[in-house]
Amino acid sequence: MEENLETSPFMDELSKKEEKAVNALARCKKAVQSIEEYVGKLNVEHLDISKLGEAMDVYDITHEKWDDKILQLLQEIKDIQDEKKAEKERLGNRGINKKLRTQAVIGLFAERAAEIDIFLIYGSYSLSQSKRAKQLNSPVPCYSGFRSKLGSRI
Repeated sequence: MEENLETSPFMDELSKKEEKAVNALARCKKAVQSIEEYVGKLNVEHLDISKLGEAMDVYDITHEKWDDKILQLLQEIKDIQDEKKAEKERLGNRGINKKLRTQAVIGLFAERAAEIDIFLIYGSYSLSQSKRAKQLNSPVPCYSGFRSKLGSRI
């Protein structure tokens, strides 16, 4: 069974936390919008002028409460996204054998043109399907050899 290197239980937990925070933020914004609509519908006919100051105080306190909640949720979402980025980097570095990250350059020199076989054998880490397809359709296969005449251009 091949292990999925782009996710982990911790990453799944962070994604769920982020989704909950985003949903809570949407609810808070809707609550603020509802408060604004309510205050916009206040009518002099329905509100005694002596109660206007009290109503505005309640409006300010309520709006401030939701503003604080929105700021808190925005910070929480940012923190979760930072944690997800760090976890993704950790997952990207997991299981990589640094010794396998090498390059090889082969130079062939001969006094006369001749046919040779060159076999390149290597492994690749976390290769996507599209990259595999490109390599398999490549004029120079990466999993077997290719023939060329020395002195001619490949």
